[in-house]
Amino acid sequence: MINRDFSKAGIKYSLRAISRTVNKAWYTGVSMGSPAEKAMKKALRRGTYRDVNVYFAKLPSGILGWCTLSVSPLSPPPPTDDVRQARKRTRANRC
Repeated sequence: MINRDFSKAGIKYSLRAISRTVNKAWYTGVSMGSPAEKAMKKALRRGTYRDVNVYFAKLPSGILGWCTLSVSPLSPPPPTDDVRQARKRTRANRC
C-alpha cells in the first residue's frame, strides 16, 4: 500500500529487516524529544539517513505518533513540527 501511495512521487520502499526489542522503559517512557526517545533511537536505529526506521510505543494521552525527517549529522536539527515545515518547503519549491 505504501508503494502505491508514493509511486506518483517516484518513491519506492522495500522491507530490508524487522527487529523486535522489548524494553518497558522505552515503551512507556517515550515522548517527543525526551531522553528516552533519544536513547531508544541511538540504540535501535539501523541503516543510513536514506532508511526509514519505525518504532512503536505507548504514547502520552491523545498522541497518535510523530515523525522526524532524516538529516545529515552535520545539518542543524529539524524543527519540532518537521512534517509541517517540510510541506511548506515543498509547496514553496513548486514554483
